Amino acid sequence: MATISDKRLQHSTDGTAIDYFDADVQTAQEYYSFGSIIPGRTYSSGNRNYRYGFNGKENDNEVKKDQDGNPNVGAQQDYGMRIYDGRLNRFLSVDPIGKEYPALSSYQFASNSPIAGVDRDGLEIELYQSMRAEQSIRSYEVDLHKKDPKSLLCP
Repeated sequence: MATISDKRLQHSTDGTAIDYFDADVQTAQEYYSFGSIIPGRTYSSGNRNYRYGFNGKENDNEVKKDQDGNPNVGAQQDYGMRIYDGRLNRFLSVDPIGKEYPALSSYQFASNSPIAGVDRDGLEIELYQSMRAEQSIRSYEVDLHKKDPKSLLCP
């Protein structure tokens, strides 16, 4: 995951005309599949720490400390319904709707399929395919409405 500012970095070969722009990357992190930050695969320009982590959830860096007493960045996120620990690859509390899914562990994340979907609130998996399908359907409806504002299919 990378955080990019709205600042554009100009590049010019002759000093008069701008040839192209580069993005101003503020921070970047790479994650293992269940959300633990890969050691040595982070970047931060200056003294900035991005407060969001895996799945866009806010990091709680003060709860877990490393062996030197420093905040352990990205070790824990609050999903609303449960607290997630990326180092353990599981939630720290029991799934409130776990009884509805007896085949899954009550501490699981995204139905144990972090590549196929996302767990936005700590309850149920949202598959990436269905997210893309919803976006495609909505895009189709908007295009249809532009072509025929009186269409019955339009919201």
